[in-house]
Amino acid sequence: MDLSSFVFDLPKDLISSRPSKPRGLSKLLVVDRKSKKIELTKFENIVDYLVSGDLLVFNDTKVDPVLLLAKDEKNNSREILLVRKIKKKTWTALTRNPKETKISFSDGSTGYLTNNNKNKEWRIIFDSEYEQVIEKNGRMPIPPYINREPDDFDLVDYPNCLC
Repeated sequence: MDLSSFVFDLPKDLISSRPSKPRGLSKLLVVDRKSKKIELTKFENIVDYLVSGDLLVFNDTKVDPVLLLAKDEKNNSREILLVRKIKKKTWTALTRNPKETKISFSDGSTGYLTNNNKNKEWRIIFDSEYEQVIEKNGRMPIPPYINREPDDFDLVDYPNCLC
């Protein structure tokens, strides 16, 4: 697949920093492939464009507050994004400039960032139950193009399965 097809300029004023409220008022771009007509409407009007035989695919993925702010052994700030639970206290993780180090969180809980050389994954091994660490320290991972810090409204706007 040629990824260059997905590269385009998007004006900053067209990037929403919050979901529409109510959700049905979000914008809907409708493209008629036969006539090449493009129409901008609201999502609540989607039924006006559906015909018998159309297939709808729903994205019901959940977003969990798994972005953790921490300090390493040298007191450097770290953002750690939990990716996948491996064991009860072990997750694969993404972080900038990873290195093996002890990690401390603001609530006093700790963990260790380590490399699994077998498949080059970075992991964090928590000293306590990960649910407690996420509950006390977890933030929603907001895409960088939104250009704001996550807040408590994100926990409401983006349903998750850990909380």
